[in-house]
Amino acid sequence: MPSLSSMSSELSCEQHRMEAPTLHGLDPKALGAQLQDARRACDLTQQQVANKLGIARTTIVALEKGERRLSPADLVALCRLYGRSISDFVRPQKTSEDFLPQFRTVRGLQQSSAVYQAAIDLERMAKNYVDLERATGQSLIQRYPAVVALDQISVPLEQAAEDLAIQERNRLGMGDGPIPDLRTRLESDVGLRIFCFPMESKIAGLFGYTEPLGGCIGVNSRHPLERRRWSLAHEYGHFLSTRFRADYDILSRSGGRSAAEKFVDHFARHFLMPSSGLNRHTSQLHGTKSGLTLADVCTLADLFKVSVQALTLRLEELGRIKAGTWEHLCERGFKARAAKEYLGLNVQDDIEGRYSARYLGLAALAHQKGFLTEGELTERLGKDRVSTRKFLQDYWQRLVTETEQGFGRFDASLDYVVS
Repeated sequence: MPSLSSMSSELSCEQHRMEAPTLHGLDPKALGAQLQDARRACDLTQQQVANKLGIARTTIVALEKGERRLSPADLVALCRLYGRSISDFVRPQKTSEDFLPQFRTVRGLQQSSAVYQAAIDLERMAKNYVDLERATGQSLIQRYPAVVALDQISVPLEQAAEDLAIQERNRLGMGDGPIPDLRTRLESDVGLRIFCFPMESKIAGLFGYTEPLGGCIGVNSRHPLERRRWSLAHEYGHFLSTRFRADYDILSRSGGRSAAEKFVDHFARHFLMPSSGLNRHTSQLHGTKSGLTLADVCTLADLFKVSVQALTLRLEELGRIKAGTWEHLCERGFKARAAKEYLGLNVQDDIEGRYSARYLGLAALAHQKGFLTEGELTERLGKDRVSTRKFLQDYWQRLVTETEQGFGRFDASLDYVVS
């Protein structure tokens, strides 16, 4: 039996009729499970399949786990071996609305753990979000890029992560400067559902994806803003690279980090602090001074909404300050929070509140249209009744005020804009 790679020149007409996007749009884990079932139905072990195809057993393992993307040539070879039709694997499958089963398969994760409880909360809020969209007829537009296959990267991992960060910033029209409204941009421009809610302090964030719920990210509201933004960028990296695997990030995770974790950490660093933008702002701060001051570093951290530690280490990496500067500051007892307060720096919080502005707007609209009772709205908001009534009063009053002050009537014609 020829190897998978050697079969590319012998593909049948059936493969030529199978377009690459057909496989690209399939959930690798679901497809891998189908391949595993087909192999077991033939009473073959993974090693036997590997021997027959002339490949490593680890390749079969990765395919069945959904950790490696299946090419058309791969599928044709396996279909021939299993005596199956390609259509058995590429026909639309019923998709689950839950991503909790993905968390159940994470090695070492107990269903009684704080991470699992956070996943339950994330899924519940995501389902509520989708319900509000269905009730109001306002679906979240998804502008999802293709998934980056980590096992097919041909450049160093960090270089690939930086390239992806630049690519995403360009795709979303962010340029190379600070991102003042990260949560809103990822929701409106990508189509992610993002929630900020309390979790056990060691949990930084978590991510889940299913087709009905889309990409969903939770960040720990108990952490400082700079940490929350990093967690959001980190989990966004998982959405771009390991979309079909649920993920959670633990602070000070013991043991070595996987290649996927290293990749998304590199991505977060370059996405939040791109070298071109940071270098430009650093040069502007230099002016006629001989070098950066500690106040300059704190100001840059405030501008990019990252921690002073992350900004300092990034400047060391770019060669703008001496290597070991952060370590030296720590040895001298430097306190970043106190320094920022002394300088009057107060980072505006763009990831506050359990729910996004869009979610809250949909909830208020659903109640106004009679789709939700006050009790149901209270449950959707996670508030008590008194707080819910105050929310509605404040929300509609604010909308009226904003309309009167700057927008005119919402139902007025906008023809004059282009006349």
